[in-house]
Amino acid sequence: MSAQRKDRRDLFFIAALLLGILILFMLPIGYVLLQNHFATVRAHRMLVHARALLRQDGLPLSVDEMNRLTTPPPLAENAAPIYDKIFMNFNQNPQWSLLERQTYPLLDNWLATIPIAPFGFTTSRPSASAMTPAQQESLLHVAQQYVQSARAQFPLTAKAVALPYCNFQRNWSLGSNLTFPEYSQAYKLIRLLLLRALLLDRAGKPLEALQQIDLGVKVAKQIGSDPVLLAFLTQYAMEGMLQRAWMRVVENHANDPQVLQCADKVSCDFGHGPDLIRDMYSEALWTELTSRVAHAEGERFLEEVNPQLTSPMPLGNSSESFLTHFWNRLLGKEQSKSLAAPTIDLMEANMLDYLHNFIQIEKRYANDPYQAMKAVQQLSADVSDAATRAPKEYFLVSVMDSNYQTTAIKGIYLRAWARQRQLVLDLFKYRLQHHQFPKDLSVFPNEETLDPFSDRPMRYRRTVQGFVLTSVGERALAANTSSDELTVRYPLSK
Repeated sequence: MSAQRKDRRDLFFIAALLLGILILFMLPIGYVLLQNHFATVRAHRMLVHARALLRQDGLPLSVDEMNRLTTPPPLAENAAPIYDKIFMNFNQNPQWSLLERQTYPLLDNWLATIPIAPFGFTTSRPSASAMTPAQQESLLHVAQQYVQSARAQFPLTAKAVALPYCNFQRNWSLGSNLTFPEYSQAYKLIRLLLLRALLLDRAGKPLEALQQIDLGVKVAKQIGSDPVLLAFLTQYAMEGMLQRAWMRVVENHANDPQVLQCADKVSCDFGHGPDLIRDMYSEALWTELTSRVAHAEGERFLEEVNPQLTSPMPLGNSSESFLTHFWNRLLGKEQSKSLAAPTIDLMEANMLDYLHNFIQIEKRYANDPYQAMKAVQQLSADVSDAATRAPKEYFLVSVMDSNYQTTAIKGIYLRAWARQRQLVLDLFKYRLQHHQFPKDLSVFPNEETLDPFSDRPMRYRRTVQGFVLTSVGERALAANTSSDELTVRYPLSK
């Protein structure tokens, strides 16, 4: 009997020991599972809250919402079909491209600048100033030939800009795979209009030249109305060229009150800043669509995104379950390359939260671009610090942050250009009345003299023959920037 009791005690002891071992083994697993559960709940709550904020801002988070916000206008009010015809004409006449490329030095020399490529990057080409008079005449002949060959584009352009809307009816479900071939074609149209303005100005027809510049400004605004950041950056690049052409015509005819009056009207048609909420439509939608791709194809998603990052994310996933991690390590496998669902939700939530904060900054400082840019820079610094601690959760922000900072800065450029155009007109009108330029800018309203980049008066210096007017540009925002100041010199020194 005692032997049986001893056997039972031994069995009970062994069972208790095994149960204890099992409990000890299950405790960390249970802890990790509980941890993952709370992480999932937290990520979901953050995502729901971020989506609610974006919808309050008026941004779409689904293709259906985007389609409702971009409903095509009546055909009779939509300029897009006319632009399609204009762009088709470019494609069907390859000889135009050959003629256009030959005129690059001529137009670049007239604009007195290194040309601005379609999306804001500079390129280098030979300057026409180094050419002989015979070579310049030859280029003028090519420009006339090109403008004459493409003359049917001008009435079509005038018809397009007279319409109130421009909607190209995008297939938003393509997400980041959506392309925008119209933008490069629109850039060709701008250069054609500028060539015609150059020829008209040389022919002593400044009013007609300003009309061509005005057409270009309206084209840029219609293209920029597309609800994507790329559309605004395209508009910015085109307006940079149009701004310089406007300056050339005004400088060449500064003593003609009629020209100054016409130039004033054209100046009012230029853009004065991005329509930020509309430009962010695509950013909110693409964030949502990108998140769906990450949920469906975590490994391929990481492989495609990593090359875009300055510091690529480690492919191993620290958020994978304890059991998966233990089993992989036991079998000698590498960590999973997939992304856990809570991590993806946090990626999207942080990106949407960034967009919301960015929009709120721009709304709060709508009339103070300098303070807006400083706040955007602080936002960028904050998310950069957060990304250092949690690179996966903030990788979408890391990829896109520089684009939004660029957008904010380009918006200030548009304001600075508008301020310089106004001051140039004021200076020339002052000279017509007083037969000389003023000693300083105090004779003009203070708000007209402020530099949007610094919130201080623009630098002005009267010279023997004219003046120098300077905006400090991006240097006011970052001491280490290599960007040049925005300087207007009269008379122009090439």
